[in-house]
Amino acid sequence: MDSNWFRFGCPAVKEVLYITPYGEVLPCPFLHLCLGNVKEEPLRKIRTRGLRYKIFREYHQACLASEKKDFTKNYLKVIKGKKPPVCLEEVKECLRV
Repeated sequence: MDSNWFRFGCPAVKEVLYITPYGEVLPCPFLHLCLGNVKEEPLRKIRTRGLRYKIFREYHQACLASEKKDFTKNYLKVIKGKKPPVCLEEVKECLRV
């Protein structure tokens, strides 16, 4: 998190996106959450969609996937039993934390 371009903290969606070989766009390699697919829509549109969620607009001082316990608890509860990456629409409720 200390190699960000703009601020210290989690850069997911704000500065960094990860694209799978299948075109799925993830906010982080540790959050298997699909924001969209670059084979179906422009990356700019996908990033804008991700930034609508406060959790991705802010720079968190702790890693969302490993250190932010309230997020991790809700996220894991919501994705349990689903095949990753899980579509953004399926996990909206845990992104409000």
